[in-house]
Amino acid sequence: TRDMLARDERDALNAVDRELEGGQTKLNNLKKKFTENIGNMSKA
Repeated sequence: TRDMLARDERDALNAVDRELEGGQTKLNNLKKKFTENIGNMSKA
């Protein structure tokens, strides 16, 4: 049963890692869009 617990814990941590990675990607995309918008406003 301890092995099962360890595996569950590892799975949970992996899931968290994936969530964080996805969040980072979304954040970077938002930052890029934001920067582009500011650039476009400066030109206007």
